[in-house]
Amino acid sequence: MIGPIDSAASGIAAAQRKIEVSAHNIANQDTDEFKKSRVSQEESVGGGVETSVGRISERGHVRQPPEGDQVESSNVDLAEEMVNLIEAENSLKANVAALETADEVERSLLDIFV
Repeated sequence: MIGPIDSAASGIAAAQRKIEVSAHNIANQDTDEFKKSRVSQEESVGGGVETSVGRISERGHVRQPPEGDQVESSNVDLAEEMVNLIEAENSLKANVAALETADEVERSLLDIFV
């Protein structure tokens, strides 16, 4: 079992990874045939969180440009990415608060024993 500081740190790292993936998706939303990625989170053995990133293979909208063949647009949904960013922001805030609380508890214990 990991301590509260390590647990909060893994949560912060997971939120950061989610922000990075959403930013990459948003940056490529206008790139033809781009496939968005998603972050999956899972409890790690002993506590904390582990992340993995996977591509979502669903097709984007197919359009017919005036000059030629059909083109598949990206499958990025900007509204979905904004929701993911809000979730990541809230997770980041919660884990930072937990980290600050763990730090305060340790300082209080040190003040008592020193």
